Amino acid sequence: MNARREVAPRESPAALTVRSVARPECPACGSAGVLRHERLVDRWFGIAGEWAMRSCRSSECGVWYLDPVPHPDDIALLYHRYYTHGESGSRGDVLGTGMPRRVRLAYLDGGYGYRTGPASRAWLGWALALVPGRREHLDMTLLGLRAEWRGPLLDVGCGTGEMLRLMQLLGWDAEGLDPDPRAVALANESGLRARVGTLESAAVPVRHYAAVTSSHVIEHVPDPGRFLMDCLRATRPGGRLALVTPNIASLGHRLFGARWRGLEPPRHLQLFDVCSLGRLARAAGYQDVRVTTTPRLAAVIARETLRPEVAGLATAHQAGWPLRLFASSFQMVERAAQWWGAAQGEELFLTARAPGGAA
Repeated sequence: MNARREVAPRESPAALTVRSVARPECPACGSAGVLRHERLVDRWFGIAGEWAMRSCRSSECGVWYLDPVPHPDDIALLYHRYYTHGESGSRGDVLGTGMPRRVRLAYLDGGYGYRTGPASRAWLGWALALVPGRREHLDMTLLGLRAEWRGPLLDVGCGTGEMLRLMQLLGWDAEGLDPDPRAVALANESGLRARVGTLESAAVPVRHYAAVTSSHVIEHVPDPGRFLMDCLRATRPGGRLALVTPNIASLGHRLFGARWRGLEPPRHLQLFDVCSLGRLARAAGYQDVRVTTTPRLAAVIARETLRPEVAGLATAHQAGWPLRLFASSFQMVERAAQWWGAAQGEELFLTARAPGGAA
């Protein structure tokens, strides 16, 4: 019998200090903002200082944004202790092994048109379809990309390459881009194609990619409209954009307010709801824009809101059973709200198509 390995919660780090600059105007439309949260602090990764968040006054926009923001020359300090590019994710396989792997592949075969095994095992995918949490996680890892769209794929903010590994397995010509040299090195060491840079700094081919993906990146960039236009410029006619970002109108934000994990000052420079993200994508030039929400991370958000020191840990058991029970209940409530049509999931999921080409 294997003993369960205990992982100690992260210790609270000594605070790092960064400079800040005022940003009183909305980064999406330039309008003035209304103060919504003040005296925000980084409860998760130890950046010193107090921050505030405003919402755009324009009824045509609705973006929430940080004011002040970190000084551009100090951006790298914000991620000094950040967990998403850690070594732990560099060689994992989101599909797992054994029977769980076969079930997940069968689900992708039946739901998205991938043919990774014999047709006779298609019934295995039905088992996963009956488990909402597992299904949501796999859907969002794949970002809704169907087999018939396959071609060159660029994952912006690829980290250590979890998305690249899955898409490569499914027959995409996948490559990644990330500003963190350590993360890129780990991705390369595991046989993935990734390079250091951003859409602005790297020589990204124009109108080349069949799909551009981005998970939890747009909230970190200084100019989200420019980010989407750069994504569009890299996408071939008819190609797809798929991205995920926190939902400012989530049930978690409504419940936890200024303590909500999704605010994450000072790294999250702006946050969107369904309408504001869709509007920004259409303004960038995308067609067939669709924005939905998902409760996939609701339990994680609840745990890390109420107990910040467990943020980024691979296991949930160390949070204690009362908190785990509350977090699971919160996720069930949020999922029920989704079924009733409320757009209150913790994440926004945007899909869109570049003009031209096949619909």
